[in-house]
Amino acid sequence: MNSDLHSKKSFGRLIDVHGQIETVLDIKTKLKASKSVCKIIQGNNTATGFRVGSRYIMTASHVTNTFQQGLKFEAATYAVFNYLKDGIWEEENKFYFKEVVYTNPELDISVIELLEIHRPFPPPFTNFDVPFLDGCFHLIGHSQGNVMGTNPVTKIVNINNPEVTYQLEQLKTLSYKHTGRSFDVPPHNTLENPDRFLFHCKFTQGGSGSPGVVLIDEKIIVTTVLLHGYPDWYYDPSMEMYKMNWLQENCIEQGVNMMSVREKMKQTNPALCINIFEQTSWQ
Repeated sequence: MNSDLHSKKSFGRLIDVHGQIETVLDIKTKLKASKSVCKIIQGNNTATGFRVGSRYIMTASHVTNTFQQGLKFEAATYAVFNYLKDGIWEEENKFYFKEVVYTNPELDISVIELLEIHRPFPPPFTNFDVPFLDGCFHLIGHSQGNVMGTNPVTKIVNINNPEVTYQLEQLKTLSYKHTGRSFDVPPHNTLENPDRFLFHCKFTQGGSGSPGVVLIDEKIIVTTVLLHGYPDWYYDPSMEMYKMNWLQENCIEQGVNMMSVREKMKQTNPALCINIFEQTSWQ
C-alpha cells in the first residue's frame, strides 16, 4: 500500500478549508438586493451607491466631495444600476443626479437626489438595523470599479476587546515606523469613531458606498455602508513602494452604524429621515 495515500501532506492539498455553503434562498435574496445597488461614475472615478427613500441614493460622503469641488452634475457624472457585464449597460439603468441633499463628514455619509425622469427608479432598500457584530453580512458593490460583486464578511473586529485594542495600537506604531505616516486620520477617519465599526473584507477602492446587508429568509436589512480602509496611506497611489512590504492582513476596513445615520439625520434633516427610514421596522 502506498504510504503517500495516508500522508497528511497529500490530503491537505485537496481540502478546501475556506469554502462556504450558501442556500439558494440567500442567493435569490442577494440577487433581489443587487437591483437597488448602483455604480457611481464621476469622470474617471467610480464608487458605489444604493437606492433609499422616494428618489435618493446613499453613498459615502468622500465620494460626493468632488461634486462640491466643481465637477457638479455633468454628463460624465451618473449612476448605473444592474451593471453586470464589463462596459455594457442598458440606457434605462442610467440615472443622473440633481443635488446632494445630505452630508455628514463624521459619519462619512451623503444622500444624493436623483433627477426625475419618465421611467421609475430602481427599488429602494426599506429595512435597516444596527450592525450584527456577532454574525455575518454581505457587501454588494463595485470594488475597483468592476462589475457588481458580493463579499460575505465574517470577520468583525471588536475594539472593546483588550487584546484587539493592543493589536491595533501595535499596527499604528508599525505604520508610523514603516512610512512616517499615521494609520488613521483624525478627527473622523479613526479606528475609535463611535459611529463606525471595523471588519475585514475583500472590497477596496470603488467599493466605497457599498451597502452591507443581512439576509433573514427573504428580508434584506441594511446594517452598514463601506466607508474607509486603513492604514489610510495604503490607498494613496504615491505610496506603492510601501505597500509591497505591508501585509494585507495588517489592513482593516470600516463601515458606519446605520442607527447612527438615522439618529443624526433625524436631528438635522427630519423630513429626509422620514422619507428614507419611515418604513423601517427596527429589529
